[in-house]
Order: sequence, then C-alpha cells, then structure tokens
Amino acid sequence: CASAKSWSLSSDAGGSTTQGSRTVYVQIRDYAGNVTSTSDTITYDCTAPSVGTWQIQDGAAYINSADVTMAASTAPSDEHSGVSQMRFSNDGSTWSAWEAYASSKSWSLTGGAGGSTTEGARTVFVQVKDGAGNVSSSGSDGITYDISAPGVGAWTINSGASYTANGTVTMTPTTAPSDSHSGTPLIRFGNYNAATSTVTYADWEAYTSSKTWDITNTSYGGTAAEGNRYVYVQVQDGAG
Repeated sequence: CASAKSWSLSSDAGGSTTQGSRTVYVQIRDYAGNVTSTSDTITYDCTAPSVGTWQIQDGAAYINSADVTMAASTAPSDEHSGVSQMRFSNDGSTWSAWEAYASSKSWSLTGGAGGSTTEGARTVFVQVKDGAGNVSSSGSDGITYDISAPGVGAWTINSGASYTANGTVTMTPTTAPSDSHSGTPLIRFGNYNAATSTVTYADWEAYTSSKTWDITNTSYGGTAAEGNRYVYVQVQDGAG
C-alpha cells in the first residue's frame, strides 16, 4: 500500500474540469477482500482572479508628495478561492512582497518597489493572488508627480510705468509663469504694507494674464498713502 498517490481531478476516473468544491474518494482492500472507504474535499480553482479597478488618490490628476494611497474603486474578485494577497510596483517589473489583501494601500512613488524620484507621469501597478495561488493580470493607475514650485514669471504694473495717478492699476506678465508638469491654473495678488512689512494676498483665482488691481484696498494690504508701492504675485501649479 502506497502512502501517497498522484491523481488528476480532471482526467482520472470520474474526473471533470469543473472548478469549485471537489471530492476525491479512496478505497483500501486487504488481502482477505475487506474494503474500507474514505474521502477528502478540496476547492479546485485554476482561474486567475480579477484585479478590479484601482485609483491613486481617488483619481487625482496631480500629486505634490511621493506618499500616495492606492485604493480599489472596484474590488478584486475570485469566484472559487477568494482574493487573499496583493502586491504593488512603480515600474511593472519590480514588485513588493506579497501581503494580505486590503482595499487600500499607502504607497511611495519614490521608495516603493521600482520607485524613482523622477517627476512627471507616474504609474502604480497592482496584482492580486487568490487562495489557490493564481495571480491576476496587472491593474494600474496613473498620476503626475510634481514637487517643484512653478516659475512666477516677471510682472509689471501698468506696462512698466514709473508713476500712476490712479489707485487702480493693471498687472501683466512680461514673462509668463511656467510649470513643466502640472501647469499654473491658479494665481493671487497682494499689496505690500511697508508699515508692517507684510504682504496680504487676495484669494486664489483662475490664472489670468491681466489683472485689474487696487493698490489702495486695505483688505489686501493696500493704503491710500502716496509713494513707492509694491504689488506681489504668486502662482500655484496643478499639484498645489
């Protein structure tokens, strides 16, 4: 009597390619012809799980930090043995170690497997494994990694005039603001208050290449006093 037997669930006696719960039966007969029976059940699963749909930072277009959250917006699935593990990669070839499945993962674009400090378009890949050891295809999501401040450009008051008799002026750039990764969608302006050595900015607004501005507006550091006046400009890129 052998202590082990190689056996095919699909092609040996009574076999079937059907996946799911399967039972193998064993009979043992002694030399006198007495027969005893036993069985054991296992789940047969040869189909890779579905990886689902994943998003970085809830589908954000830009990020100004290397630390992100990768989360499943559509959960992975496996019909027979369930999703048990997951792993991640920044380049699709170097992977983190398998870990217990969770619906979200804190991940580093720079320090995670295959990571890089390079700014610009980045992709995070994910794979899941089912209880039988089948591995899914790779899912992924992309984001633009941008940690560099934009260039504010060069601005002039009233096209570079030295004097104005009116508290309402026009700010325009002689050199436009720039950002190579996520653009410059927002801008704000503020007056410098010499008495307090501070700049009080207005709220962020959509970028504009020409802004009518009041250098006397006290809400934004302005004053009606005559003399040298300074208007400050800041721009914000898409990654914040």
